[in-house]
Amino acid sequence: ARFEVKLYDARTLAEIGSLNAPSFQISPIAFSYDGAILAAGGGFFGWPKDTHEIRLWDMTQRQPLLVLKGHTSNVASIAFSPDGKILASGSADSTIRLWDIAHPEEQVILHHTDEVWSVAFSPDGRTLASGSWDHTVRLWNVADYREKGVLDHPGGVSAVAFSPDGTLLASGVWTGG
Repeated sequence: ARFEVKLYDARTLAEIGSLNAPSFQISPIAFSYDGAILAAGGGFFGWPKDTHEIRLWDMTQRQPLLVLKGHTSNVASIAFSPDGKILASGSADSTIRLWDIAHPEEQVILHHTDEVWSVAFSPDGRTLASGSWDHTVRLWNVADYREKGVLDHPGGVSAVAFSPDGTLLASGVWTGG
């Protein structure tokens, strides 16, 4: 199988290129805030040959930059810190990995008790929110990676997002039916 990332001019909607991702089912995708790096998470539920990798491309050259390996199941969500130095990834392996882009071999692993479906940094970059199928949103202090708090939910959490000013946190929750 062959997969690729398609690139479009957002003003004209013209296709302007693509990035090759051979044998790599793309699920989440995210730009760094400055647009210099594009990240794509690997793994799609039910796909037989998932790699569970995250691929990064240098967008100035449109060339591969890094392949991040460590998750043992599908990568469901990725987010860059506002300063672009850290990439957070949430996975069906119940972990969040925080990758230092300058030193990708150095990663911090945070845990939920079930699949992690969403990760988001606060606008100031000090807090990471993670939403999980364990019915929680967890807030993490990015400076020391300690848990700041847990928000219990009536079902699995599939999405988290901060408002642009950082004063609100929204979560999407599956409540059955």
